[in-house]
Amino acid sequence: MIIQMSFTTFLIFGSLIGLLDVYQQAGDSPREKLSRVDDAIVLLLCSLSGGRLDYILLRWPYFSLHLNEIPQFWLGGLGWPGTVTGGLLAIGLIGLSHRGTSRRLIADSLLPLLCPLAVACWLGVWMQNEAYGLPVPADVWYGSPMVSAAGSTITRFPLQPAAALMILATCVLGQRLSMSSNIPGRKISAGFLGFSIVMLASSFLRGDPSPLWLGYRYETWFAAAFTIIGLAGYIGTCLWQSNFRVPQTSNTI
Repeated sequence: MIIQMSFTTFLIFGSLIGLLDVYQQAGDSPREKLSRVDDAIVLLLCSLSGGRLDYILLRWPYFSLHLNEIPQFWLGGLGWPGTVTGGLLAIGLIGLSHRGTSRRLIADSLLPLLCPLAVACWLGVWMQNEAYGLPVPADVWYGSPMVSAAGSTITRFPLQPAAALMILATCVLGQRLSMSSNIPGRKISAGFLGFSIVMLASSFLRGDPSPLWLGYRYETWFAAAFTIIGLAGYIGTCLWQSNFRVPQTSNTI
């Protein structure tokens, strides 16, 4: 028996796994763990709101005639650029609410929410035949028959599972590389940079309809901007590390 899981089911699973991971990787204090989970919930709500707003604005002619469907996100409809933008704004708001605590450290503690949520969303759209890849010859070994937006079945590049695997591999690699570093902001900047690069590459492999600007998908422009932000953040932590010196004690009286 094959169980057909909806996008909402994947989204719930990814959110729960991410929240659990945030809790486990937070500090030793139960109070600190719960505080980080509260922050992660705010981040999650802002991200989903931004993603929903993104989806609605791009399809406003339809939603202007179906206003009752605007809050029904469980029917499908989240734009990942809006989701990321909402998440970045949420991190800024969360940082303001924790005065006296390093915003970089708070952002680092919320990174575990990114990987399972991104992987779950890619697998969710895979189940719904959305965000599908470009057409490929029917005889290639990696081709996967998929139903297009027009209702026809075409052999396509399996973009959704491939992107999910790339994000998972990027998260694992980034976590291993940043384990030896205690520089605040290094984890979130490295993780966000890896995620943005994957999303940028995947935007060139998508075959589903999308608004274009100067010949490129709107997701491509957002992914490029996020890649620049992630790279700037990562370079910033490297410069901060190079200028940091451990104070030396002196035996001179």
